[in-house]
Amino acid sequence: MAGLKRCLGIDLGSSRIKVAEIVIEKGKLRLAKVLQADVDIPPGTDEDERGLRLSRALRDLLKANKITTKEAIFCVPGHAVFQRPVKLPKTSAERLRRIIEYEARQQIPFPLDQTQFEYQVFEDPQNEEEVEVLLAAIKKDAIQSQVRLFRRTGLRIAGIGVSYFALFNYHLFDQGKITLDAKTKPAKAKADKGNGAEKKDKKGGFSLSFGKKKKVAAEAVTEEPPAGEDEIPDLDESFEGDDAFAGDGMLEEVKAYVNLGAASMDLAIPKTGGLGLVGFCRTIPHAGNEMTKAIQSALALDSFREAEEVKQTQAAVLSTMYDLRGGDGEAHDRKASEALTQVVDRRIIGELRRSLDFYISQPDGVAVDGIVLSGGQARLPFLGSYIEEKLGIPVEVIEQFNNEDVPLGDGVESADWSSAAVAVGLALQGVGVS
Repeated sequence: MAGLKRCLGIDLGSSRIKVAEIVIEKGKLRLAKVLQADVDIPPGTDEDERGLRLSRALRDLLKANKITTKEAIFCVPGHAVFQRPVKLPKTSAERLRRIIEYEARQQIPFPLDQTQFEYQVFEDPQNEEEVEVLLAAIKKDAIQSQVRLFRRTGLRIAGIGVSYFALFNYHLFDQGKITLDAKTKPAKAKADKGNGAEKKDKKGGFSLSFGKKKKVAAEAVTEEPPAGEDEIPDLDESFEGDDAFAGDGMLEEVKAYVNLGAASMDLAIPKTGGLGLVGFCRTIPHAGNEMTKAIQSALALDSFREAEEVKQTQAAVLSTMYDLRGGDGEAHDRKASEALTQVVDRRIIGELRRSLDFYISQPDGVAVDGIVLSGGQARLPFLGSYIEEKLGIPVEVIEQFNNEDVPLGDGVESADWSSAAVAVGLALQGVGVS
């Protein structure tokens, strides 16, 4: 369903539900709602029980806030998705499609007849010989399990997004790089569902604006299958990139966007050069729950819930800034803080360092100038300063929405922005501007 006038972005985390609603009114975007609710789902809860708790909590959240919008973009974790950028010779659309299908069979590590596969083509006006193609694929059974969960919510599935692409789209939105442009020609996207290729042309004029260099139109959002049918929605993602040039003669600044949740950590880095691609994406299966388990073990607590409460209210990351600001046992539990810091050091810092080193080692990789941190764990005391201290890269934590051209609905101003990024990025996909 492309170009919806209003849509929900639903990020069903392992301990918190995040919902964003974006509407188009009089040709302009408005961020109408940002809602969140904690859900008590201990690690190890079976999938049926987890789905029941999440769907019930989501319905209650929407009802309590009088949300009537039914169309929603849901999220799958990045670790379930295979994505790979490739360069191919510029040729006719039909020949390019055949080349991409051949390339997909070589690149995707599982059979295409068991795969939901899509791609997006990016043309560089400065390169007349090649195009950039971003392949994305997920196993159909992985999508089916998610669809069963989403259908319990009572909402209509307008499409399915990927966590790290949604994170990236949020930052484009926050920086004011997403615009409505009725004059932009539609982009074309193609999908191989294992039974031959299928072409989809976007109907509408939404686009991303990359300064004065070029404009890339957004990809269509997948149409919802008929009610009652357990079809697989298209994995319709928006592979849009950051502004490549700060201005004539100025060097590009590259930031890594990191969303640290309870069960996983997403990383997205823009590709340099202004083409509009994400340069590197990864979902890392180390995050807040490991910190909580470490605290539970260190303090010999009976329950995960009790340890989570300690983490949120009594623990801090023991950075140099912690000591400089006079941190002591009265403000934070020292034993819990030590356990928390060990996990941050071994898991979070270690994985970030490996990911950044890998990205830099790639042919198109460059040194990252800064990290923008979001997610439910981002506000742990002194976490940002500790990451900055260990990696030697400036770190900022999302605290507010910065796009002054987008009006906010009632109550949005008080939203916890550090947790809302992925949900907002998903909602953008629904209204066709991601």
